[in-house]
Amino acid sequence: MGIPIKRLLKEIDSKDITDYIAYYQIEPFGTEQDFLQAGIVASTVANVNRGKNTQPFKPQDFVPSSFKAKIVKKQSAEDMKFMFQQMVVKKPKKEKPNG
Repeated sequence: MGIPIKRLLKEIDSKDITDYIAYYQIEPFGTEQDFLQAGIVASTVANVNRGKNTQPFKPQDFVPSSFKAKIVKKQSAEDMKFMFQQMVVKKPKKEKPNG
């Protein structure tokens, strides 16, 4: 997020951090995703210009090797369902005053 952890913890609470983590699981952001997006464009251009007997390029072919392991895989329906379930917060019921 671009700010020191101590400052972050002073400015937002754990629920906000949990929300950011859940959002990242659904819609990844950051350097790894930037490299992947660039790889998609580069592989498209390379595939348009490749020879007929050449294997097609993949976006990961254009990502620096130090980032390849960090690229997020496509989520399954079960992964998405689990993440949405984690985001649901059950609020305690208010008790009615006696009387």
